[in-house]
Amino acid sequence: MTQIEFDDITAEALREAAERQNMSVAEFVRVRLLILRPGVSASGHDASNFDTELNGLLFAGSTLPSDFSRADIYSDHD
Repeated sequence: MTQIEFDDITAEALREAAERQNMSVAEFVRVRLLILRPGVSASGHDASNFDTELNGLLFAGSTLPSDFSRADIYSDHD
């Protein structure tokens, strides 16, 4: 058996997500996060939808501007 280590926050998020789906964490990872054979995920979804599914899990907040720098953080003092 292979073990994967996650930080506590990620591990808890996986446990909660698996629980919401009435699955074990191993089953959740296998079914929802891994593509087990080319073209089709374990959940039966076409791999072309993978990006859409993944985007649903990403942070939806605003991003920093491309020119963001240390000076932006410390502009009021040196």
